Amino acid sequence: FFLMIRRPPRSTQSRSSAASDVYKRQVSTQSTWVMYKKIAQRPPVFSLYSQQLLKEGVITSEWLNKEQKRWHDILEEAYQKSKNKEFDRSEWISQIWDLYIPDKARGQRTGIDITRLRELGEKITVLPKDFNAHPQVKKVFEARTKAIAEGKGIDWATAEALAFSALLTEGFKVRLSGEDAQRGTFSHRHAVVHDQTRDLSYTPILSVVPPENSNHFTVHNSHLSEYGILGFEYGYSLNHPNHLVLWEAQFGDFANGAQIIIDTFIAAGENKWGEKSGLVLLLPHGFDGQGPEHSSARLERYLQLCDDDYIELNKPENLRKRNFLVFHSNWQVANVTTAANYFHLLRRQMLREFRKPLVLMSPKKLLRLRAATSNIEDMGPGTSFKKVFDEAYPQELVPMKEVRRLVFCTGQIYYDLLEKRRATKTKDVAIIRLEQVGPFPYEEVETLLKEYPGAKEFVWAQEEPLNFGAWNFVSPRIQVLMDNQKIKKELIFQGRPPSGSPATGFSKLHAREQETIVTQAIC
Repeated sequence: FFLMIRRPPRSTQSRSSAASDVYKRQVSTQSTWVMYKKIAQRPPVFSLYSQQLLKEGVITSEWLNKEQKRWHDILEEAYQKSKNKEFDRSEWISQIWDLYIPDKARGQRTGIDITRLRELGEKITVLPKDFNAHPQVKKVFEARTKAIAEGKGIDWATAEALAFSALLTEGFKVRLSGEDAQRGTFSHRHAVVHDQTRDLSYTPILSVVPPENSNHFTVHNSHLSEYGILGFEYGYSLNHPNHLVLWEAQFGDFANGAQIIIDTFIAAGENKWGEKSGLVLLLPHGFDGQGPEHSSARLERYLQLCDDDYIELNKPENLRKRNFLVFHSNWQVANVTTAANYFHLLRRQMLREFRKPLVLMSPKKLLRLRAATSNIEDMGPGTSFKKVFDEAYPQELVPMKEVRRLVFCTGQIYYDLLEKRRATKTKDVAIIRLEQVGPFPYEEVETLLKEYPGAKEFVWAQEEPLNFGAWNFVSPRIQVLMDNQKIKKELIFQGRPPSGSPATGFSKLHAREQETIVTQAIC
């Protein structure tokens, strides 16, 4: 049967295909003409609606004619003015933003008085006595109360609540939305607590503001439409510079449903239209063996959108510009590792005299990791956000000048590296954490490179595959700083090999991969 079927000669086939294409275009064009003709014959919606209102006696003919003429004159006047009008960007920016346009970026101390911190903490960690919270939720709040009283072991959610409540008492407002934002995807936040026997809810943070200001702090559980919700929150932030507006993805992976809003508006809005926004994106990120759809917030995408020109910024004549890099950048990308630094990051977002979007790779396992908790003094007077953490335990190492290897990293892999170093009793490897990845912290990293003159090996360690994560962003920047200091070494990558999928779905394979990364980075 198949032998009997022959392909038509090429010339015949081509003529037939061409004729078919012409026919399709003609049919399509004719269909369009028919549609246009029908539309032209139909009265406009305005006429149909006006006639219906006249018929029902809602309006009169005199009123209709008067309104038509009034609007026609308004539009005609605007059209005539537009012929000679020169564009002025300032006319398109809301006057409310005038307070947030300084000559240059001004640093802010984000720590607050310890007594005030305790007062806030005592209010926001206590539930009403007659409130029937879930037993597990009660334990959470009891632990928070204890942490505030002892001044140590303050976890991620408590630090966040302290930052929110402090901002509220300073005249700012806080708005948080996202899928399961009230409880928190990982049952860590409990910003709104529900009574188990009655249809009642309680918002602990509102205890720091008067009842008439209860709308100053709002947390909304949004539906699963990242594109729509993030678009709304971005629009809200444009006209509310006095609000800390946050959107939290259920997992950072799910932010890809809002990629149009991120690419077209949040990352580029100020460059394209002069639109300023302080919107915060909380994107849970971390490789914990949960599979390809629950591991990566795609850190690399947000870093790729940073307008950080490392070539120009490292020319001698441009070094001073690095001091005001955030002010002149399109947004910030962070991946913090301690509860206190998260506290400072949120407060810095509002206490500055300018606004920039913030993309935060928020953690998962760090939410309850004891090593990531902070003491209350870490949020006290004189403290502020740290873009980079130097070696946290120098007492465990040889003197700085004898350190053999510097391992750079960002995010939760730090704790795996630290654990491996302690397990192997390695004494000559220092670990440096980048808390703010973009814009790149040139000054801080350059200073640290000078403090380890004996280092011979330089490593970037990450959980993500080679084509994911921060590697492609940080490697040329760290390398150029090394070159500037005449360090004739190359930065070495330690992470997963390139992959089309972010992570494996097998927990045992994930554990083996993770063990290989940290072992090769440290040993």
